[in-house]
Amino acid sequence: MSQLITTSDIEIITGLNNDTLASLIPYAQAQARAALGFLEEETKTEYFYIEEDTSKLQLEHFPVTSILSITYTTSSDSDEEDIDDYRSILSKGLIILDSPVYEGYLVKVTYTVGWTPTTIPDLVKVLLAIIAVNHYYSLFPERQLSSNVVVQEKIGDYMVKYSGYVKGTFKSLDEWIEYLINLIKNGEYYTTAE
Repeated sequence: MSQLITTSDIEIITGLNNDTLASLIPYAQAQARAALGFLEEETKTEYFYIEEDTSKLQLEHFPVTSILSITYTTSSDSDEEDIDDYRSILSKGLIILDSPVYEGYLVKVTYTVGWTPTTIPDLVKVLLAIIAVNHYYSLFPERQLSSNVVVQEKIGDYMVKYSGYVKGTFKSLDEWIEYLINLIKNGEYYTTAE
């Protein structure tokens, strides 16, 4: 398994530069993989037993990075036939066939999900960087920056306490992680036509 981001990526995204972050990248990738169901590029194969005529197939894992092949068989002793005429919405894992497949067909779709270090979208890099930083601050809470919002002030033996988070103004790192995962799952990282 290769690392999809580097400490340079984390520094560019967050401004944080620390050698400890390099050791946290695998943990960030593991958390992202668990949340998305995949992360690094991998090939998936799904089978659809067609119970009623249809021209739509919904893949289990998405967003899809590419569709490698779509084939079907009409019976257990027939050869696989290619389906070449289709459209797809990769971000939703939806395949729309130009001609329907019929009841009793077995359709096989082979496709890829996930990314390599050269194909990873910026939004996924941001997610990994924020997860790594979140792990970093959970290990070293004293290094976490706080805001300038005063939440407590004492006059005798003067003391002031600043907030690290103001609800409605700033998202916590956990909220950012959840938000980014939802964007990625919905295919919001696509910046060009599919």
